[in-house]
Amino acid sequence: MAEEELNIIEEEDAVAGLEVTDEEEVTLEEDHSDQDKKKKMIIIAAAAGGFFILLLLILIMSSSDETVYVQEEPITEELQESLERKKVIPPSQLEVMIKKANLLYAQGNKKEALYLFKQIALHSESISHYNLGVARMKNKQFEQAIAAFKKAIEQNDRVCVSAINAAISALKLGNKELFDYYIDLADASLVNENHSPLFSYYQGLINYYRDHHLEALSSLEHQTSGFFKEEQDYMRAKLAFAMNDPLQSITYLERAISDDDLASLGMLYARLGNLELAKKMLLKALEGGYAPVKNSLALAHVYMKMGLPQEASTIYKSLYDKNEKDYTTIYPLKVTLHPDRFDLKKLQQEYKRQDAYDDMTDLAILLHFAPYKIFDAAHTLGFIKKGSANIYIDDIESAQTYLSKGTHYSKVNSIIAEAINDALNKKLHTALNKLETVVKSYPKHSILNYNLALTYAKLGNLKDANIYFTRSYNLDAKNYMAGILATLSGKLIGKENLKQKQLFKENLDKEIETADIAFVKALFSFADRNYPSVVNWSEEQKIQSSMQNALMVVTAKKLGRTDLEKRFSADLTHIAPRDVLAHMLYIHSNFRELDNKDFTIESLKYIKNLHLTLNDLFYGSHITQKLFIEYTFITGHLYDLALKLQRQMIVESKNIIGIMQALALSNIYLMQFEQSFTLYNRLIDEHKQRDSQTLFYAALAATGADHHANASALLELANLKNRFNMESRYA
Repeated sequence: MAEEELNIIEEEDAVAGLEVTDEEEVTLEEDHSDQDKKKKMIIIAAAAGGFFILLLLILIMSSSDETVYVQEEPITEELQESLERKKVIPPSQLEVMIKKANLLYAQGNKKEALYLFKQIALHSESISHYNLGVARMKNKQFEQAIAAFKKAIEQNDRVCVSAINAAISALKLGNKELFDYYIDLADASLVNENHSPLFSYYQGLINYYRDHHLEALSSLEHQTSGFFKEEQDYMRAKLAFAMNDPLQSITYLERAISDDDLASLGMLYARLGNLELAKKMLLKALEGGYAPVKNSLALAHVYMKMGLPQEASTIYKSLYDKNEKDYTTIYPLKVTLHPDRFDLKKLQQEYKRQDAYDDMTDLAILLHFAPYKIFDAAHTLGFIKKGSANIYIDDIESAQTYLSKGTHYSKVNSIIAEAINDALNKKLHTALNKLETVVKSYPKHSILNYNLALTYAKLGNLKDANIYFTRSYNLDAKNYMAGILATLSGKLIGKENLKQKQLFKENLDKEIETADIAFVKALFSFADRNYPSVVNWSEEQKIQSSMQNALMVVTAKKLGRTDLEKRFSADLTHIAPRDVLAHMLYIHSNFRELDNKDFTIESLKYIKNLHLTLNDLFYGSHITQKLFIEYTFITGHLYDLALKLQRQMIVESKNIIGIMQALALSNIYLMQFEQSFTLYNRLIDEHKQRDSQTLFYAALAATGADHHANASALLELANLKNRFNMESRYA
C-alpha cells in the first residue's frame, strides 16, 4: 500500500521513441487501465479516510463535556518517533492509530487520546492535500495542483515528494523560476527521506529533472526498495536514451512494456537499424488501435528507411487526403542532405574500397569509352551510282528515287560526321543539339539513333539513351553494340525487356565468332554478372580498344582481382593518354591501398606529371566530372578546382554549360548550396538543361539551401521527366 499511496503522477510522454529534450519531463505514469483504476481508488480512499477521521473527531469531541487540552508530549516513544520524523504513515497504520486512540479514550485517557486524534487529523490533512494535488495533476490543472502541494508542504509532511510534483507542475506551466524553487526544495528535504524505502526513487527523480542523467541512472541502479519497479524501469529507459544508449533503453523498456509502449519500442528498434522489428512493433501498435495517426506516420518513416517508398507513400497519401490537420507537427521533420556525404574521412574510406563503384558507375564508365559509329559511305555512294546509271537507260523515275536516297543519306551522314567531331573534341552538348535536330527529319537512320543514344548516355541521361539504343537496334538487327547497350541501360533503369533480350541473344549466337561478336558477348556476360566469363574472353582475345580495357577494369573490381585491375587500367592510360577518366581509374586501382596521406601525395604527384588540361572535365562526360570532383574533394583540392572553374566560366563565351555543371556540383560538395542552387537555376532556365539528372542535382542544392518548396517541385519535375530515376522517386 505504501508504494501505491506515494505514486508520482506525471503526464504521458509526447515524443515517440522516448526522445528526451531539455523541455521534456520523464514519464512515470502507469498506463495500464487496472493501475489507473488502482490509483483512482487510492485517491478516493485517502479522501474518504480523511472524512472518516474528521467525522470521528467531531463525534468524540461533541460527546465530551471536558475542555480539550492539547497534550504537549506523546504517550509512547514509538508514536513520538513516528510523528517527530514525520514518517509517511500508510492508511493501514492510520487505522491502527485510530483504534489505539479509541481505546485510550474508552479507558479514560482522554487527553492522550485527543492528542493522538489531533496528530492523526494533521497527518490526514497532509494526505488530503497531497492526493488533491495528484488528482489535479492528472486533470492537467497544474496551477491548482501546485497550490495543493504547497499546503501539503506547509504541514511539514511529504515535503520531498510534494515538492517534486510541484516542480513537475511548474515545468508543465513553463515557469522555470517556480520549477527551480521546488526542485531545490525537494533536494534540500531529501535528507529527511534517507530512511524511506523510496529514497533512491526520489533521488533519481530530482537528478533527472535537473538533467543530471548519469546521477539519476546511478540512483535507479541502486534501488532502496522494489517499489515502483515498472516506473523506475521506464524512467531508466528514458535516461538510457537521453545518454544515447538505445540498446539499453530497449532492455529497460521491455521490462515495463505496456501495449501503448509498442510504438516507442518500435521507434527504438528503428534507431538501431532493426527495421523489421520496428515495423513489427508499429504494426502491433496499430492493430491495438493506439495513436493511429501518430503510429501510421512512424510506420511510413520506417518504410522509407527500409527502401519501400511505395508502401510509405500509400500511408502519406492516405493521411494527406484526409486533410484533417497538419500532420508534420506530429513528427517535425527537417529534410537535410546526409552528413556522411560531406564527411572527408568517411568519403576517403568509401572511395578507397575496391568495390567503390556501383553498377550505375560501371555502366557510365563503359559508355564513356564506347565508340561512336560512322556512316556507311559505300552504301550511300551505291545509291548515287544506281541513280546515275538509270538516267542513261531512260528510267527517270528509278533514277530520281536512287538519287533522292543518296542525297538524303549524304545530308544526314554529313551532320553525323560533324556531331562526332564535336563529341570527340569534348563538345558533347553541341553534338547533342545537332543530333537531336536531325533525328526529327531522319528517325529511321540506325547509326544516327545510336550516336544520339550514346551522346545522351555520356551526359548521364540513361532514359533517353535507352530509348534510342533500342530504336537503333530495332532498325538494324546487326547493330549488336546498340543492342547490348540497350540491354545494359534498360536493366539499370528498371526498363529491362526480357523478350527483346532473349531475341537479341539468339541472334548473337547465330553470328560467326569474330572479335567484335566476342566482345559483345563479353558485354552480355557482364550484364548477367557472369564475370568469370568476361575474364575468359580477355584471355582468348587480344584486348585493344579503350572500351575493352575499361570492361576489364570494372570486371576486375567486381571479382577483387587487383592484379587484373592494375594491368588493364595501365593499358587504358596508354591507349587514351589525354583522357581524365582513364587516369582516375588508374589512380583508384594503383594508389587506394596507401594510407590517406600517402594516397593524396602520390596521386597528386601522378596527376601533376601528366600536364592534363581540364577540357575533358569541363566539356566531357558526366561520369568524368563526377569522379574527378569526388577525387579532388577527398584530396582537399576541390576549393582550388572551384576557383579555376569560376575563372573559366567568366572567359568562356560559347560552351558554358559543362563548366556551370562542374562548378554547380563542386559547390554541393563544398556545401555552398546557395551558389550551387543559383547555378542550377541558370542551367534550367537559361540553358534549357531540364533532364532528370540536372533537376535532381538542383533539388539537392535547394535542400541544402533550405529552399524546401523548390526542392520538392524540382524532385517532382525530375520524376516526371524520368520515372526510372530512382533517386528522385525516393526523395
